Amino acid sequence: MSSGPNGSSPNGSTAVCVLVEGSYFHGMAVLLNSLIRSGFVGEMIVGYRGDLPPWLVALHGNGSSVSSPVAENVTLRLVNITSDWHLTNLKAAFMQQIFDEINPDLQVLFNFDADILVNCAWANFERWVRHGVVLVLDMAETYMPAQHAFRREWSAMAERCGRTSRAVNGYVNGGCVGLSRAHIEIVRVWGTLMARLHSEGLDMRKIVAPDGMPEYAKMDQDILNAAVMATDVPLSLLGVEAMDIFPSANIMTHYMIFSKPWRRRYIVDALKGFPPSRNEWYFWNLVNNPVQSMTPSELRAARRRLKIARLIGHVRRRGLRE
Repeated sequence: MSSGPNGSSPNGSTAVCVLVEGSYFHGMAVLLNSLIRSGFVGEMIVGYRGDLPPWLVALHGNGSSVSSPVAENVTLRLVNITSDWHLTNLKAAFMQQIFDEINPDLQVLFNFDADILVNCAWANFERWVRHGVVLVLDMAETYMPAQHAFRREWSAMAERCGRTSRAVNGYVNGGCVGLSRAHIEIVRVWGTLMARLHSEGLDMRKIVAPDGMPEYAKMDQDILNAAVMATDVPLSLLGVEAMDIFPSANIMTHYMIFSKPWRRRYIVDALKGFPPSRNEWYFWNLVNNPVQSMTPSELRAARRRLKIARLIGHVRRRGLRE
């Protein structure tokens, strides 16, 4: 696959997709700003549910699926989601819809959660996806062995769908999934297994299933790992450093521990001993630059709270283990 400017695929054949509703439109806007800063060339496809915020209507229009420019070499497309499943559980179906219907000429597609920012040059992602499906090992269960009991159950479910499974070590996070059209099989199998999970009684309107079987507690993420086993597509794995667990890598930032940056009560958290980190400052530096999802007064107020929280952090700080 030849590359275009900044390493991107030529002729607009690369896209990033994200699923959002409610306040997560702010996360989507800052993700888009991080992509623009990284040198991304292509289209962001936003699957949304509910009312569009006024700033997005002003930027794009009334929510039509027509792609419109938002920056040089970057366009935005909005797709209304009508399913009542939790949006996280719709990732596989949405990615398949994009490849099959929304953009049949698309060659590379990345899905990101709306609480992720891209820090490094986009050309890196374009290089990595040439080797296989780009996935990131999860911080919590990174070293899940091939013999893990959960994998036995996932293999059994795949067999009920007529699929055999390969031995895989490591457990991946669902926050970043990137693939070329040549490896679309993983998305199709992911979607098939999600449908099977639904038919076997799990409530897909929820993001987790804490009262069910532990091997399906994380729903879409567990089934993504099952799909990795039930396909033979090559993988291009990144470690936990990719989600900013080790800041020196500086690949992505994933806001997993506290409330999302646009919802976090910074002063309250600082008084408890948890001041804002450098990651929060990075987020707020990208807000409204260039896509504006907040009014100037909202942004000033947020940055003021951030500064107060940082001052509190000079005298009161605790470790996360506490």
